[in-house]
Amino acid sequence: MELFYEEKEIELPIYHGTIVFIDSNDIGKINERHKLDAKREPFASAYENYKKLDDGSTQTYYLIVCNSKTKLDFTVGSVAHECFHITNFIFENRGIKADLNNDEPQAYLLEYLMDIAYGFYFAKKTTEAFAHALSE
Repeated sequence: MELFYEEKEIELPIYHGTIVFIDSNDIGKINERHKLDAKREPFASAYENYKKLDDGSTQTYYLIVCNSKTKLDFTVGSVAHECFHITNFIFENRGIKADLNNDEPQAYLLEYLMDIAYGFYFAKKTTEAFAHALSE
């Protein structure tokens, strides 16, 4: 399969910070751009990562790396799984304790991430499949 790489970066409201959604099978480019040491072609992974700023400080950012063209069973559930990891990273990084009796803040954050992730990983694919079906 030909190598591909696409990413979308968003600034996270309320909790602040950056989340990068990556759709790729190019582990070399992912490792190079984000200074990771992943060993295999991505399927679905979540990372908490750090970048050095011009003033010498370090900023945390989050990555969701998926391969929408994999031969494995890549589903909305796979992406939700990774988005849930990101919600936990964000809560832990911000010193927020998840509350099982009042999980609305975490649920809203997960919903927000999934809305963006769905648009990035699946909407284009759905539109292309629909256009292909119409052309037959």
